[in-house]
Amino acid sequence: MHGCTVAGRREVPTLGLVIFGLQFARPLQEGESAVIDYTVLEPDDAGEPSHRVLRGSRRGMASLAVSVEFEAPPARLWQVTATAGREEVTGAVSHEREPLVQLALKDVPPGSYGFAWDWEEPGT
Repeated sequence: MHGCTVAGRREVPTLGLVIFGLQFARPLQEGESAVIDYTVLEPDDAGEPSHRVLRGSRRGMASLAVSVEFEAPPARLWQVTATAGREEVTGAVSHEREPLVQLALKDVPPGSYGFAWDWEEPGT
């Protein structure tokens, strides 16, 4: 993690969420922005393979970048947006079997944004 440290962690199992509190080197002034960068690694022994990644905030953001790098690309991949308690597919992603997908947004309203995927084609 660059730009801050983790100040707290809270799991919400019913929603499949883990929420982290972030601590900056000093309190931000009203209207001041900060840039952070972090990597989440899924352990080899995580059990069931993951099927989505969402990142976001309760407050709007000037920009948000989400990237996912797969060891083996999924069969199907789509972009997901979750706002106001509703999750919706906002578009299929053509990843052409590449291991890396990225999403970059500007003037982002409150909510969560990212990707969801299936490891197998339907009917297999």
